[in-house]
Amino acid sequence: MGFLVHIFLAVGVLVLGTANVRMGPVWPWAAPIFLAMPYVLVFAARRASFSRRTAAVMVGVRLATFAGPLSYLALVWTTGWVAAVRTWTGAEMGWTSWPEPAAALAFAPFLVLQTLAIDAEARAMSPPGAGRRKWRAFQCRMFLSALVPPVLYFGAAILIGLNDLVRAHVEHVQLIGFAFVALLLSILGVHLPTLLRGTWETVPLPAGRERMLYDSVAKMADFTAREVLLWRTGNLMANAAIVGLTPSRRVVLLSDSLLASLDERALAAVYGHEIAHSKLHHVPIFCSWFLFFLVGAMGVVATLDGAGPWTELAVVGGALCTWGLAFGWLSRRCELEADLFAAELLNDSGGMVSALETVGGRLRDVAGWRHFSASERVEFLVRATADPVFRRGFKRRMRFLGRTGIVLGSLAIAFYLVMLARAWPADKVHTDLALGNYASALERSHSIDELDPDVASLIRSAATVEDGASLDVLEGRFLEAFDAGDMVGARDWAELLVYRGVASYESVAFELGDAIREGREPELEWIEDAP
Repeated sequence: MGFLVHIFLAVGVLVLGTANVRMGPVWPWAAPIFLAMPYVLVFAARRASFSRRTAAVMVGVRLATFAGPLSYLALVWTTGWVAAVRTWTGAEMGWTSWPEPAAALAFAPFLVLQTLAIDAEARAMSPPGAGRRKWRAFQCRMFLSALVPPVLYFGAAILIGLNDLVRAHVEHVQLIGFAFVALLLSILGVHLPTLLRGTWETVPLPAGRERMLYDSVAKMADFTAREVLLWRTGNLMANAAIVGLTPSRRVVLLSDSLLASLDERALAAVYGHEIAHSKLHHVPIFCSWFLFFLVGAMGVVATLDGAGPWTELAVVGGALCTWGLAFGWLSRRCELEADLFAAELLNDSGGMVSALETVGGRLRDVAGWRHFSASERVEFLVRATADPVFRRGFKRRMRFLGRTGIVLGSLAIAFYLVMLARAWPADKVHTDLALGNYASALERSHSIDELDPDVASLIRSAATVEDGASLDVLEGRFLEAFDAGDMVGARDWAELLVYRGVASYESVAFELGDAIREGREPELEWIEDAP
């Protein structure tokens, strides 16, 4: 989970780079200088950890944690790396366009910097030897496993972007775009156990007393899994997980450190806790609440007439940040629910208490984003075991939250699908514009009652040229309108060029559209300097 956050932050940095957000001239030759930055940040953080000031310690921890993305941000912002990649490859790399193979080169420094950040942390945390090598190898495997889902999307998007017909339908027909994302997520969900087995170091848990214990707990809970795996972390992580959408694909992961540190009673409780997440449907509940927040934000965006892409991004980003806070709140309570499930399943709260105290160790009073502290969880179990009224009230509230989330999520997805189906005719007009089928776009527009005025203007402009008009013809029309002071016409032709995949006109169209909406003169010098 941690490295996914790093990767998403790095993708955000790449998007800023494609939007030409940088400081100073393009100096790609300076990029190697930043290879030292992860080490500087990590060792500065280590030095801050010796400070008696809590604020300095916290800043140091954050610097060390995000040394990879921070170094990448500094590189992109100060060297103009993305602009240099554009020049070298001739790629468009627009910030709203489909990914291009050149984006892999633009993103490559992050992969190097994050790997160096892992090495820097290894050097800061442990002396030379086998321990340092194990920690470095474990973290690199975790980073690799987090990279696979974005790479899967990136590869699929590149393939789609290479075919104009497919790209136009996925990009502009919202129902098809939704199906594309759903298909990718389904493929990832089905093959996640295989992914983790391939990137993490796992082996089947051998037959013996421990395996018999797990089989017994699973039978008590009426739980089925394809495999129980020993997750070799070099004794660096005491953790367990169940992954997989169906019993035939589901695998149970138990780390070596967990097995080494807990007795059989505590191990049975931990296994019951992980089973609880599956039996209580926590993942579907999380997904349902996420869909409710996301679709709600998209509904708000749909009501903002004439909102620009930055406004839409702010609304969706705000909703996702709110969801992140809500997810942490809900996740902590789901962990308590899983603790209680395990205690009731085994009719023994002592095993769960023992596991929490052992795993918590000296950090037993430290809480996290998704988990209460071990001491708080122990306190909850003791109270829930001793107070039936409190226990029933807690379980009733969790059932309400779960069922409400499922209902709201189902309604949100149903509403979204209906909205996408209704948008089909208008979406097909956008597809025609992207494919250069201007006569078809004009004909379809006659059957749409409430066509966006800006889109109607685009269609009127497009209808003045032949179907499949070359990009040179469209650019010539743009220059004619721009030189004549016809900013609406210039905006239309810039938009039509963007529809046809010319990402370099995105910034031009955006500035012209803003100037028209705000009733001001466009920043002509800025437009003339645009790529």
